[in-house]
Amino acid sequence: VEADYQRFLSNQPPADAGHHIKDFIHLQVEMARLGAVDVVVSCLASADMHVVYAALQLAVTLLEGGNPRVQDMFAGTLSPASSQDFFSQLHRLFTDSVEGLKEAKRKEKQKEAALAYRTGKTIRSEEKEEVNAGS
Repeated sequence: VEADYQRFLSNQPPADAGHHIKDFIHLQVEMARLGAVDVVVSCLASADMHVVYAALQLAVTLLEGGNPRVQDMFAGTLSPASSQDFFSQLHRLFTDSVEGLKEAKRKEKQKEAALAYRTGKTIRSEEKEEVNAGS
């Protein structure tokens, strides 16, 4: 169980899922029962993106495989109207991530265009040199 716990902490599936899936499911439920769901919800409000990322990893691991007991614990925690801040933060995270991806794509296109321009300019210079050499 210790090995599965370490894999659980690093967001990896059980070592031998076929034989240990029941242990993993039990570990998911036990972690959720001990407060991991509350940890996820409270850590998503952090300004530190490393904390937010770790909380998201924990949430994914807790919910991996569609564990219905853990899903029920999340639903119970997030059902009250007071959890609106959680969903607002999650929405901001998704929006920021999408904008970050768009920005990265834009920068990549700019780099490609600059490279194509420089490469095209180099080819044209070489063609001119060939024409001048042939004269």
